[in-house]
Amino acid sequence: MSGGRRRLFAPTVAVLALFGTWIGHSLEYLRVGGRAGLRAELVGSVHVYMLPVGAMLIGLAIAGGMGWWRAWQALGRGLDAARAALADALRGHRGAAAPAGVAPSFAARWGALALLLAGLQVGLYVVQENLEAAAAGRAEPGLGVLLGMHAPAPLVHLGVAALLAAVISGGGRLLRGRAERLRGVSRLLRVLLATLTPRVTPAAPAARWCPSPLERLGRQLWRRPPPVWILAR
Repeated sequence: MSGGRRRLFAPTVAVLALFGTWIGHSLEYLRVGGRAGLRAELVGSVHVYMLPVGAMLIGLAIAGGMGWWRAWQALGRGLDAARAALADALRGHRGAAAPAGVAPSFAARWGALALLLAGLQVGLYVVQENLEAAAAGRAEPGLGVLLGMHAPAPLVHLGVAALLAAVISGGGRLLRGRAERLRGVSRLLRVLLATLTPRVTPAAPAARWCPSPLERLGRQLWRRPPPVWILAR
């Protein structure tokens, strides 16, 4: 995993956990109280924060989707450029090569992310219910929010976490597949360019001519000068 991905992992998981908690909380109230329970959960005095938080999470989801789409397009442009360079190389034109582990399986990624999100969502759900009880002036139930009629709440959050993990893992799998195709075309292009590159043996440097003073200035320097009267005419 690259450094950039490591830096983005924790914020991405945190946003997904908040998003899943919001959805699971709403589904739990819908399961228990029907439409009236969902309406009270969204617009009730204790839950008045749910709609603004939901709008914020939707905005974050849109931003994440746009980032995924930009990455998909960037990989597509790189793949198109690599294929064009490969086609030029096959026609005999030499151009610049396209820039250049075994990843865990889709099921492993999905399962690990789903379990992580489910644990975070249940924890946030317990904290959320206790804060709401304190704000309403009721005794804080602690882990009692997972008992009684809300006993299936962990299963609801597990289902939401599994769905979110499937969406994120599926999107990542598509990006990795396109990136792998780009790497394959780039490797083929580098091999082809290395094959087409002419191997020319460098010519031996020419021997340097070092003339003697006699050869440089001429043999006339050793002759007797003409008479003075000839020079005077």
